[in-house]
Amino acid sequence: MIPLTPKYATMHSVISAWARCGLVDVKASEHRGNRASLLAFDHTLGGYALRLSERVFHGAISPPEIVDFHSHVPLHASFMTALQGFAWREQLLSRTQGRDPIAMGIRRHGLVEAETLRKCPTCVKEDQAKYGCAHWRIFHQWPVARHCVVHGDTLTSRCADCQAPCVRRNEPSLADDPCAVCGSTRLEIEHQDVPTGYWPLLQLLYRALQADAPEVSALVRAHPLLACRPAACSTASSSTRARVSLQKMLSDWNAASVDHLSCRLGAARVWTGDLGHRRSTDQCPLYVQAAALVAEAEPQPSCSESRRSWRIPPPAVGKGGYAATDEGVGPADFAFL
Repeated sequence: MIPLTPKYATMHSVISAWARCGLVDVKASEHRGNRASLLAFDHTLGGYALRLSERVFHGAISPPEIVDFHSHVPLHASFMTALQGFAWREQLLSRTQGRDPIAMGIRRHGLVEAETLRKCPTCVKEDQAKYGCAHWRIFHQWPVARHCVVHGDTLTSRCADCQAPCVRRNEPSLADDPCAVCGSTRLEIEHQDVPTGYWPLLQLLYRALQADAPEVSALVRAHPLLACRPAACSTASSSTRARVSLQKMLSDWNAASVDHLSCRLGAARVWTGDLGHRRSTDQCPLYVQAAALVAEAEPQPSCSESRRSWRIPPPAVGKGGYAATDEGVGPADFAFL
């Protein structure tokens, strides 16, 4: 029986669920190539979608479903122009192998996913009730994420008994598996204070993942901090406005410097110099661009106000019996963005 899979489950999680049902052998030579396992491939940015659909899922999950619902492609494509995003998606849907230059450029800017796997306790319980197992979620793995954007819960990433981190392995793994080191099922929850800019950024990223954040498109955004270039800084008014925006962004993240902000956001680098350098922020990592957009936005309501309106709509069933449950909130729930 084909396992039902929630929308925005990671491809690692989807493959693991199929392997647990005996539908795919991740160590088979036709799947792993020269790798240790099919799970050793990086599927975070939609790579090998056509091959996965044909050889692993046998058409039960289509290439568009893989790219749109089980990768970070929609998030990163939202920050491009519509034409750029469409062209990238079409390349992914038709590419059987070879390197993706766009994905390579994204990875040079920083981590696509955190080094340790994260999960939400509420998502785990809901998945167990709906699917019989719990899945890793794409939006839990963002380097900047410390909470579930759907439920507001603190994400867990290590065993409470032996402190071993949850990490990706070449063997199938799901979010409700016991600790691979000691076998414990208890998880450590670290309650954290978050900076002012954290929740608006997380919710903006979640809307972008759902392709519902048109304001982040490279074609329409017009924010002085994102447009900060030497020419813009040459006039007093433009330079002052950009620097005020920069200070607000750093303040929102309790960051002492741009480098400090870069570390908080999980980016490899932000600017290679100060605001007068020839590199602008629209050439910087996605998370930095999003933080700049949030800094330029109108004043935000408090975190408790924004989270009171969260809801979980009913599941939608996709093609071929493939369940794509649209967990989360709709556009109206993000009134402050």
